[in-house]
Amino acid sequence: MFSLDANGSYPEYYKQYIGSVPDVSVFEDIIKETNIKDKDATIIADKGFGSNYNFDLIEDSGMNYIIPLRRGNLETKGKIPASIAEYRDAFIYHNRNIHCLTIKGNDYNIHLYLDGSLHNA
Repeated sequence: MFSLDANGSYPEYYKQYIGSVPDVSVFEDIIKETNIKDKDATIIADKGFGSNYNFDLIEDSGMNYIIPLRRGNLETKGKIPASIAEYRDAFIYHNRNIHCLTIKGNDYNIHLYLDGSLHNA
């Protein structure tokens, strides 16, 4: 875990596990051991951490999170636009058109992005 400030980033918490232990299996241990309960903290993880259990664990800690959802998840089922024209907004990133849409949940938002270049490939 790292902290960021005007001077850069520095380790906030470090714990070594044996190499054969997957990160996702020690996630709960790290959240509970650090005892961070701060809305100013944000967890950024890959889609392997995206489970209802982990979302509840993070929300109980009071932290924010950015975690991609797996394809075909129930949260977006039936809500993904059928065509690019149905996306509400777009922006350019690295000379590529990115279309975006926000799906409102109860206490969260799901941000959906579509890279038109990849979509047409």
